[in-house]
Amino acid sequence: MGLLRDYGQLEPHYRVLDMGCGMGRVARPLTTFLDPAKGLYEGFDINTAEVRWCSEHYASHPNFRFQRADIYNKMYNPKGTVQAEKFTFPYPDASFELAFASSLFTHMPISQVARYLAETARVLAPGGRALLTLYVWNQESRELVAQGKSALPFRPHDDLIVITPFVPEAAIALPQEDWDQAVRDAGLEQVGDVLWGSWCGRTASTAYQDMVVLRKPE
Repeated sequence: MGLLRDYGQLEPHYRVLDMGCGMGRVARPLTTFLDPAKGLYEGFDINTAEVRWCSEHYASHPNFRFQRADIYNKMYNPKGTVQAEKFTFPYPDASFELAFASSLFTHMPISQVARYLAETARVLAPGGRALLTLYVWNQESRELVAQGKSALPFRPHDDLIVITPFVPEAAIALPQEDWDQAVRDAGLEQVGDVLWGSWCGRTASTAYQDMVVLRKPE
């Protein structure tokens, strides 16, 4: 939660969106931080069991809500009926002051990520922020991987950068130029520098994945 406060400027009255909420790992500390009367947490995920578990175990917090999104993913939801490129977040425009996605874009190609960025921009209130983790594929990370310093053996496959061509969604790195273009197309702006992660062999990192802070203009 420290990152949400430090980089997302999280306040107790904020309305917060957790994309890919899983078992509610981030939701737990927010139950004692968000104002029960003013603050709001909304999470969605493709995993039925995890959404059900969260709905049951957070039932005593009525301002915490969880939804299942039946989005197709070859690795995590192969029977999904909705393509991520066409998924519309189930929330009205300008619904949140803060959105975040932890280790979600690391399993999605840029076409899907671009859609999620556009939807993130739509549901953020003006001035709202998004904290997102991903693997950025640029000259530095590419060279470190080539030197064998990365824990993840990324390599090109078709038009993707993956660790296994058999199930690309296991881990996907996004070319920086494609990522930057998707951010611009969504109408979002980057806040500060990318917080580079150690995944590719960097030694001066504070986190494993790269993290980007985006903002919706006022």
